[in-house]
Amino acid sequence: QTFASSSAASESVATENKESPASSSKTMVVLVSKSFGTATQKANQDRAITSLQAQQIPVEEIDGSDPAMKERRTELFNLSGLRGKYPQFFVKDQNGNLSCLGDYEAFEILNETNGFASIFGQDKSTETT
Repeated sequence: QTFASSSAASESVATENKESPASSSKTMVVLVSKSFGTATQKANQDRAITSLQAQQIPVEEIDGSDPAMKERRTELFNLSGLRGKYPQFFVKDQNGNLSCLGDYEAFEILNETNGFASIFGQDKSTETT
C-alpha cells in the first residue's frame, strides 16, 4: 500500500498553519488521522481545527495516518502516552519544545473555560458572542 503524496502532507501542514498575528509565538500542534477513524473522531478533529482557527491560534496539523509522519507521530504518542487516539493536542513554544494538552476531551474543557487565552496569551474575555 502506498499513499499518493507524502510530500503533499508536509505541504498541507505548511498551508494549514494560520499565519495570524496571535500575541504569542506558540503553535497548537494537532495530531489527527485523515485516513482512518470513526465519524465521531473526524468530526472532533474538524471541530477542533475550526475552533482554533476562529480563535486565531496558529495550527500545525500532523496526519498520524501518513507513513511519512510515522516518526513524528511516534514522538507525539510517546509524549502524550496515548497511542492510536485522535485527535491529540500539543503546544509548541518558540523554541520548538512540545507540551501535551491531551485528547479531545481536554481540548473541549480548555475551549469551554477560555483556557486557550492564557496558554496563547490572548484575552478573549472582552469579546461578545
